[in-house]
Amino acid sequence: MNENRSFPRFLPRIGKNITITFGDPVSVTQQVEALRAKHLEGDFARDDPHTTEMRIRLTRLVQEEVERLGYSAISKQIDDVGGPTVQ
Repeated sequence: MNENRSFPRFLPRIGKNITITFGDPVSVTQQVEALRAKHLEGDFARDDPHTTEMRIRLTRLVQEEVERLGYSAISKQIDDVGGPTVQ
């Protein structure tokens, strides 16, 4: 959406089509538990390299899964139209 719009920027414009895509659940339990264990041990510091690396990996995993879901949705839309497949 255009960021230059005034309030409410977070809502789509009236009359516009939107797409909502749902995918398979993604397990991040192992990464979250490792961060939680660090926090409970009292070793949780924002500037700790290990904590920072765990947060980066968790964020990267979520971003990759969202991208994969987006590519899947685009591929299905192209297949429905009969165009070439996105790989």
